[in-house]
Amino acid sequence: MTSGESTTIEILRDAFEMQEAIYIEKGVLKVRVMNIRYDSNARRITAEIEEISTPGLEESLFHERNPGARRPLRWKIAAGHKCRYSEYTLKMGYGGWSLFFAPEIVAGMTKIVAGWGSSLSPQELYAYSINQFLLEKNAHEPSMRVFQS
Repeated sequence: MTSGESTTIEILRDAFEMQEAIYIEKGVLKVRVMNIRYDSNARRITAEIEEISTPGLEESLFHERNPGARRPLRWKIAAGHKCRYSEYTLKMGYGGWSLFFAPEIVAGMTKIVAGWGSSLSPQELYAYSINQFLLEKNAHEPSMRVFQS
């Protein structure tokens, strides 16, 4: 691990460890991020994700894909050399998961999903409400690579 990568991993831990975030990956959940780790040989970071019970997200796409799973849902995420971060985001970097940590994004998203009715499917709610909100709030900030090359 280079000294720059070591510093970056510490920045990620300081900024995101045990923080609430909005997790996006073909669906949306409010989560807490824990145990951010770095594997220098694999040039990969991992973290544990735990669902935070949120009104409006009790039966999300994640729950549909994991019927009968214990709640709160918990799983691990990983990202390799294309992983990117900014002050308020951490993203897999090649089309997978994204985490949004900005307090106004977490609070705004929580408010939006609490008002969801049952007239739309989880897919429609995700596609229209969540993506529109992220665009309106300019949540996709410019980012940097976790690994420099």
